Amino acid sequence: MQQDLDALLDWSLRNGIYFQHAKCKNVRISRKRVSPPRIYNLNGFHREVVESEKDLRIMIANDISWKEHVVMIVAKANRMLGFLKRHCAGLVDSEALLLL
Repeated sequence: MQQDLDALLDWSLRNGIYFQHAKCKNVRISRKRVSPPRIYNLNGFHREVVESEKDLRIMIANDISWKEHVVMIVAKANRMLGFLKRHCAGLVDSEALLLL
C-alpha cells in the first residue's frame, strides 16, 4: 500500500496535482476483526487513522455499515424540520407547511 501511495504522489507531482495533507485520512474498510491498522504516509506526513470518513456526502465506515450515514441523514432532516417549524409555522397554512 505504501508503494502505491508513493506512486500516486509521484504521478500527482508530475501532473501538477497537490494533495491537501490535512484532508487525507486512513480508513481500513473490512468486516474482519484485524490488528490495528498500519500507519501510512504521504510525502512524509502520517495519515490520521479514523473509523469513518465522509466522501461525496456519503459516510463510509470501516466496518461497511450504514449506521453512521443514516444517523447523519436523520440529524440533517431533523435540523431542517426544526428550521421550518421555527420560521414557517405562523406564515403559511398547514397544507403548505406539510408540503414543505
